[in-house]
Amino acid sequence: MVRRARRSVTETKRFTVTLDVAAYERLKTVAEGHDPPLSLTYVAQYAVKLFLKRLDDPQRLLEFKEQTQRDTEDG
Repeated sequence: MVRRARRSVTETKRFTVTLDVAAYERLKTVAEGHDPPLSLTYVAQYAVKLFLKRLDDPQRLLEFKEQTQRDTEDG
């Protein structure tokens, strides 16, 4: 009898992200540059986790441009 290891189930949420072509191609290059290649999803999830971890640093200041209606219409 073969027993399989149980994987812990973590609750996740799915959402859509739209990237400009340059950002998409850069992530794709990172993913494909590993041996074996990583999935684009894994690289994106890793980038988000790293970003959120950096937000926890009280000395880190992130300057976000206030987005206008025109910015959202242009892309």
